[in-house]
Amino acid sequence: MMDMRRVCATVVTLILLALATAHAQQAPPLPPPPPPQSGMGPPVTETGTGAISGVVSDGRTGRPLGGAVVYLGITARGPVGRVSRQLTDRKGRFVFRDLPRSDAYFINTSRFGYIDGGYGRKLTSTLGARIALADGQWFNGANVPMWRPGAISGTVTDERGEPVIGVYVRAMANVMVGGLPHLAAGPLATTDDRGRYRLYGLAPGSYRVFVPSVQMTVPSSSVVGTPDALNDDAATSLGAIPSPDGSRLIVGRFAASPQTPGTRSVAYPPTFFPGTRSAADAATIDLDSSEDRDGVDVQLELVPASRVAGIAHGPSDAVGHLPMRLMAAGMEELGHGSETATTVTAADGRFVFLNVPDGTYTILASRAVSQFKTGSPAGSSFSTLRPAGVEMTSFSTGAVRAATPGTQIETVSGGDAGYSGRAQVAVRGRDVTDISVPLNPGVTLGGRVVRESVQPGTPPLARVMALLSVEPVGYGGPSMVMVDFPANSRSVAFKATGLAPGSYVLRGLGASIVKSVEWNGRDLSDAPLDASAGGDFNDIVITLAAKASSLTGSVRDDRGAPVSAGAVLIFPADENQWAGYGFTPRRIRSVAVSSAGTFRSADLPAGDYYLIAVDESEANAWQDPRFLLAAQPLATRVSVDWGETKTEDLRLVRVR
Repeated sequence: MMDMRRVCATVVTLILLALATAHAQQAPPLPPPPPPQSGMGPPVTETGTGAISGVVSDGRTGRPLGGAVVYLGITARGPVGRVSRQLTDRKGRFVFRDLPRSDAYFINTSRFGYIDGGYGRKLTSTLGARIALADGQWFNGANVPMWRPGAISGTVTDERGEPVIGVYVRAMANVMVGGLPHLAAGPLATTDDRGRYRLYGLAPGSYRVFVPSVQMTVPSSSVVGTPDALNDDAATSLGAIPSPDGSRLIVGRFAASPQTPGTRSVAYPPTFFPGTRSAADAATIDLDSSEDRDGVDVQLELVPASRVAGIAHGPSDAVGHLPMRLMAAGMEELGHGSETATTVTAADGRFVFLNVPDGTYTILASRAVSQFKTGSPAGSSFSTLRPAGVEMTSFSTGAVRAATPGTQIETVSGGDAGYSGRAQVAVRGRDVTDISVPLNPGVTLGGRVVRESVQPGTPPLARVMALLSVEPVGYGGPSMVMVDFPANSRSVAFKATGLAPGSYVLRGLGASIVKSVEWNGRDLSDAPLDASAGGDFNDIVITLAAKASSLTGSVRDDRGAPVSAGAVLIFPADENQWAGYGFTPRRIRSVAVSSAGTFRSADLPAGDYYLIAVDESEANAWQDPRFLLAAQPLATRVSVDWGETKTEDLRLVRVR
C-alpha cells in the first residue's frame, strides 16, 4: 500500500510537470486576501488545493537548468508546506502542490555557478514578484531565469613593464547606502606568473579595480611581532629599511619595493586602474550580466617613501598596542587591505610607519574596523588581509537593507573598541616625526524605550522583546540593542556603548515600529544624531508605535489591465529624507506587485508620501535620490495617519 501511494504521488507530480509548458489557466476571482502579517512567523504548515510550477533556465541562453534549488515562501511568514525546497529536474522543472491560498507567495532559486535568482527578478534586483494563489488555482508560469556572474581580468606590471607576480588585486564596487555613494570591497584575486589576474563571481554593476600595497610596520616591542604569530601572507621580514627604534617592515602579498642601502627609500603605492592613486580618479567599469571583461591592466610606479612617527595621547590603558592605519584620501571608509601603511603603538603610545609613499593621509587609530563589502565570501578580508602585528578577536557581517543588492557591513575587532582617534598628515619627500593623535572615548547612546499607550479596556500588555538598531550615517559599524519589556511594562532603559564618533539614527527592527525619537527637545525620528565630536547622549526617548500605517491598492497598465509583476515605490514627500537615513529606510519602501496586480505595505510611519508603480527592473532605483527626483512628478501623493489603511489604484509608469 505504501509503495502504491508513492507511485500515485509520483504520477500526479509528473502530470503537473508535463502540463507546466501549457498556457496559463484563467484564474477564478480571488477571495479576500488574508490580513497583513508583521514580523517573521512560524512556517506555514497548513495545506490547501493550490499549486505553483515553473521552469528554471539560463537567462542568457534560455537553456533549462537542472539541479537548481527552488525555495517557496510567503512574505513575512516564511517557508510553506512540508517541503518548501526542491531540486529542479533535468528539464529545469519544479512544482509545489497542496498549497493554501495567499496573495504573497515568492520563489527564490540558487545553483552553483549562478547568481541567486527568483521569480520576477531581473538581473541585480532582489525584490522579485509575488504570486497570488486562490483555492483550487494552479499557477504554472513561475519561470525563473538565472544568470552566471561576470568577471574582470588583466595584467599587473611594474615600472619596467615586467609582470608583478603573486600580488593581490581587488574589485571595488560602487554602491549606494542610505541614499549616499560608497565604495565596497569586492572579490580578491592574486596575479599568476605572467602577472595575470581574474576577478570572478561579479554581479552586474559598477566597479573599480584596485591593486593594494600595504607597508606593514611591526614595532620591536610588539608581542605578536614574531613571524610565527603573523598570518602566513605576512611572514617575511624585510630589514633593509633602517629604523632607530628597531621596527620592522613586513612584506605580505604586496609588491615589494627594491631598497638599496644608503639611498632614498621608495615604495609602490596602492594603485587603481588605469594607473591612479586616487579612488576618485579611477576608471569605472560597468559590467553587464555574465560579461567577461579583459584588458583591465594596471602598471605600478615607484615613488619616494618616508618615515612617519608620532604618539597617541590618552589613558595609559588605551594607548598601548593600538592598531594604527594610514589611509589615503577617499579610502577612509574601507577596511583591512586598503591602507597605505599600518602599524601598532608601543606601550607608551608611540608609533612609527615605515616606507610611506608621498601623499596626504588620514591616520585612524581604533581596535575595530568596519567596511562595506560585496560579492566575496564572508571573512576573506579578516583572514587574508589582516595587518601584521594586529590581534583580531571577533568578526561579524550582516546585510544592509538600504543598499545596492548584495552589500554587507563587515566589522572586525581586536577587543573592546574603547578609545579611538584620527589625525591628518602630509608626506612630501621628508620624514614626519611629530604627529599627535588624540584618543577619544567611545560614544554612548542611552535613555528609555517606551511602548505607546493604548485605549482603556484593552487586554494587559504582554512581554515584548524589541530589537533596536543604532546605525551610522555614512560609514562605520552598527550596534544592536535588545530591550525586554516585562508584562504590563511600558518603559525600559537601553544603552549602546563604545560607538565611534559620528552621526547615528535609531531604528526598530522586526515588529517594533519606531514612532518617535526625542533628545534634548529635538525630534530625531527622521534626522541623525550628531555625535561626531564624541561624548555621551543620555535621556533619549524612543517611542514604539502601537500600530503602524498601511497602504494597499492595485496596479494597471496603459490598457487598464492588471499588472502581474512590478513594484510600487513609496517614498516621503520631504526630499530631505531621501538620503542619510542609515542602513534601514524609515519611510521608503519597495513593495512587490502580486500576480493579481495588487500591492500592500503594512509597516509605515504616519506621514505624507509619494507612490509610483514601476517595472520590476526599477524596484531598487529608490536608493538613488536622483531617481526619486525624476519620479516625483509622475507619482501619486497621499497622506496616512497612525493605524490608518489607505487604498490607491496606480498606473504603471516608466521613469527612465
